[in-house]
Amino acid sequence: MSPNPKDQVSRVAAYGLVLQQQKILLCRLSKRVPRISGRWTLPGGGVEFGESPKDTVIREVYEETGFAVWPQKLAGVDSFVSENQTRKFHSIRIIYHADLTGGEIKYEADGSTDYCDWFSYADAVQLPLVNLGELGLQLAFAKGQRG
Repeated sequence: MSPNPKDQVSRVAAYGLVLQQQKILLCRLSKRVPRISGRWTLPGGGVEFGESPKDTVIREVYEETGFAVWPQKLAGVDSFVSENQTRKFHSIRIIYHADLTGGEIKYEADGSTDYCDWFSYADAVQLPLVNLGELGLQLAFAKGQRG
């Protein structure tokens, strides 16, 4: 028996891969995301209806970190499907290399993240990362560039 379409949820999101002085910008997930709170990820989030993924990166990175960024080339696209008793969830995550253009670090109030910071590769791999955070490290620090 095939699933009822209303039991299927798709989400398209866009994220910034922001690097500065051999460090990557990561955000910690807040208690608003209870299953994975305290774990680290790339800054970004859901694409709103009618919004371009690049505009999503600009908006979301600013909301979560206080930094202004400009998305550049595509770093990668990640897709996964998960399932529980009530629904199937399909997530498509678009990741852009993004240049830092201004702003000052600040933390999202009452959002899906509660803290952000810059991490070297060596420090970032010690963090409890969600799979998107792990993918971000792979994309940012290719073999031989993990200084």
